[in-house]
Amino acid sequence: MPHALVVEDYQNLAELLARALNKAGWQTTVTLSAAEALAAAESVSFDLVLSDIGLPGMSGYELIRRLRRLPPYRCTPAIALTGFACYDDRARSLAAGFDEHVTKPVNPQTLLNKIKWVCQNKRQNKN
Repeated sequence: MPHALVVEDYQNLAELLARALNKAGWQTTVTLSAAEALAAAESVSFDLVLSDIGLPGMSGYELIRRLRRLPPYRCTPAIALTGFACYDDRARSLAAGFDEHVTKPVNPQTLLNKIKWVCQNKRQNKN
């Protein structure tokens, strides 16, 4: 079963995301901060990272930069979840190391479609 890391400081949204992923066949680990996410990433291998950008203490941009420096996460599919919806915000997410940028409020089915697309795209680019 694939394993997703969900990084979201709003507990209710984190739980909603985890439920949607669980129904789609993903195991999930939820963290409420970037620091917790980094600690989890050092002990567990994740197949997907979903992260809010506006996290307390350390932004999602900095989180993905740090994760990308860890060998297991150089090519792991990663999606930014954010209320920042301008073109420049999307470009900034991609430049930081995310593979996709999804704006809030998040429609669970739209997110699952994005996850499927990103994961397939990453696999094709590896081959």
